[in-house]
Amino acid sequence: MGDIAVDHLIIGATFWGIGYAAGSKGSTLVIEKSIRLGYEFIDCFKFGDSWDCSCLTPEGEAFKRELKQRNILSDAHKPILQACCPMLSRAAAGHGLHLLLGTKLLSVEKTEKGYFVEAYNASGMMRIHAGQVLDTAAAGSHFQRKSINAMLDAGPRKVEPFANGEFELYTAERPDAAYLKFYVDKQDSLMTARQKLYNRLYRGVPELDGYRIVSTATVFDYDYSGGGQNSYGISGSFTNPVKAYDSGVYAGAGGGAE
Repeated sequence: MGDIAVDHLIIGATFWGIGYAAGSKGSTLVIEKSIRLGYEFIDCFKFGDSWDCSCLTPEGEAFKRELKQRNILSDAHKPILQACCPMLSRAAAGHGLHLLLGTKLLSVEKTEKGYFVEAYNASGMMRIHAGQVLDTAAAGSHFQRKSINAMLDAGPRKVEPFANGEFELYTAERPDAAYLKFYVDKQDSLMTARQKLYNRLYRGVPELDGYRIVSTATVFDYDYSGGGQNSYGISGSFTNPVKAYDSGVYAGAGGGAE
């Protein structure tokens, strides 16, 4: 693909990263190793809270308002997470953002004029010269714990939320669905965490009798509640997707840390 020169290079098509690109001036490129936007909330089944918060930017308010108008965010503040992905894609397209999905980062080198970055995708190698590089996909070092989450089929039963220190069960946007959070060790890989979850469920959990796993998260859910919430550039540290997107727009426009 040759050489690319941009003012801002955003690593990770996260809610914060897309927001930053939408709010920033100058040329911006977003590169994402996966093929989905907003995975740090959507693909780990992270619903968030504090949905009543006021936004810092008109773009954030507009994003939140459209989620409500399309019934993606209900009055009970139970979002349909999977529907947030096309909404984030719509926002990116509306701002004319340049995104490269399925693009993996090879190296980042500091230079006198900024940064020299090497990446590749199906079209081949690319060399990117950027004045600024922001990695919004990293978990950072401030998270307190992490979990592997799963979507469950509740069947005809009424979902009764519970938390026992090992598991947390949440109601979902549909009465026949629930979401399970299972805490794992900080050093666990995704494969190890999934195996731990399946092994634990196989041994039996009385509160989960009759539930069936529909889908297991492909990304970890990081908990920043003990410190590090709303960390600059770390999209998953924000309390909900709207807050992450809005804070990204604010930072991109020069607002700095929120």
